Amino acid sequence: MIGLGRIVYREENKKMNKLKYVIIDSHRNMTAKRKESLKTFFTEVKNIDDQAAQNQVGFCDWFERENAVKWFETIVYEGCCVIGYLRCMRNPKDDTQWFIGDVHVRKEYRGKGIASRMYEKTIDTVMEFEAAENIIASVHPKNINSVGLHKKMGFKNTRHVCRFPNFWFDEEETEYKKMLYKFMPVPADELAVEKLLPLWIKYTIPKGTEPDKDKEIKKLGKILEKAQKGEYLFEAIWCGNRLVGIRYNIGDGEKTYGIKQRRNA
Repeated sequence: MIGLGRIVYREENKKMNKLKYVIIDSHRNMTAKRKESLKTFFTEVKNIDDQAAQNQVGFCDWFERENAVKWFETIVYEGCCVIGYLRCMRNPKDDTQWFIGDVHVRKEYRGKGIASRMYEKTIDTVMEFEAAENIIASVHPKNINSVGLHKKMGFKNTRHVCRFPNFWFDEEETEYKKMLYKFMPVPADELAVEKLLPLWIKYTIPKGTEPDKDKEIKKLGKILEKAQKGEYLFEAIWCGNRLVGIRYNIGDGEKTYGIKQRRNA
């Protein structure tokens, strides 16, 4: 679990610039100096006045406090200048769902992969929470850059209006969703075999065939033993706290069952 107030720093060398990615896990712990830099950023990027920018900054503190919601903000700096920003929050009524919004990059820095890196770092952070199953965003079809970014990051257009507590969205916007899958190695013990057996039977036994459970238990146990030795690949696929599929290669090619997206989606 990520401790309250922890700030994660990342640095990336670019050909021209050295950028710093900062992930802050509570707006309420943000320093006054950092809030002021955000206000300046919103003023310039959104082309709004100081009061409107201040309201943007204040909204974060209000929403986090009023909804008792887990909250992250990813900020990109070049020196002391903010050049990129996004916010991500957990659904206050559903621990499995997170929302990404208010994504901005200064115009002169666009097309350099900064938004993609913000998403990657934010998603990696969200996946530290065991219950996290999906991240959603609300995207307008005319925002070609946003549509392209979300497709690149593995989000799928659900064709539905986005729903998130205490948020209102443009009726033309649609929800983009990314499922959060974890591929985990499986120990060769009786508990693991028992847990995986229903999926193993579902995906490896032809439909209409009555499986010999004792035989399949022995077979799966031997496969897991070889996987532990590195002879076979065998992984359980989790979505949050739900076991949803299996991925394996027992010498006849890699097979993935239980998810539609590719592993890197």
